[in-house]
Amino acid sequence: MSKYDEDLAKKPRATPRDIPDEVLEQLREHLDSLPTTTLRMVTILLECGMRIGELCAMPLDCLICDDKHEWYLRFYQMKGKQEHVIPLVDKTVIGTIQAQQEEIHAAWGQSCAYLFPSPQSPLRPHKQQSFRRALNMWAIEHHICDRNAKVWRFQAHQFRHTVGMRLLNNDVPLDVISRLLGHHSLTMTQVYASVRGARLREVLERASLKRRTVNYRGTGRQGR
Repeated sequence: MSKYDEDLAKKPRATPRDIPDEVLEQLREHLDSLPTTTLRMVTILLECGMRIGELCAMPLDCLICDDKHEWYLRFYQMKGKQEHVIPLVDKTVIGTIQAQQEEIHAAWGQSCAYLFPSPQSPLRPHKQQSFRRALNMWAIEHHICDRNAKVWRFQAHQFRHTVGMRLLNNDVPLDVISRLLGHHSLTMTQVYASVRGARLREVLERASLKRRTVNYRGTGRQGR
């Protein structure tokens, strides 16, 4: 490697890390069978794209409603070491957070600072591994599989990538996605565009193999 190589910007790796469509479809189909706490956490992750650590440590008073009656979600971004505020437009997510707030208030009053406290103590946040364990036990029980009929193993960070890819596929500008996810630069967000480009190439290559190719003589052959 040249001594100048380290001065060059590294090209983002186009590695798909989001949840495949077929798994998402099964997740949504059986969503109501999830344990209540896991269900509410998944609902928020599927819309907001935050990191699981940020969700577990989210304060109980995380909702903001301004004078226009528009809702926002505030939480602390551990990686950026700063408070992050994002708009909430999905009423299901707003209702989910409000239901969780009411439940925690009823159970612990003012003694709990977390939206998702640990079941063992309201003074501690919900554990990330507890979320993963509950979700993957549920996936095994309901046989949530990928296209190869293999039981899908959920990782919490997959939800963040799924939100990023969904927004990109819905033509949301990269700078908006970057602000929502709290990226420090557009370079981080461009990973999603690279993944989409790689997938587009795969689809086109498969289509090319199937179509009849015509050569310069006007004769053709069926692609294998």
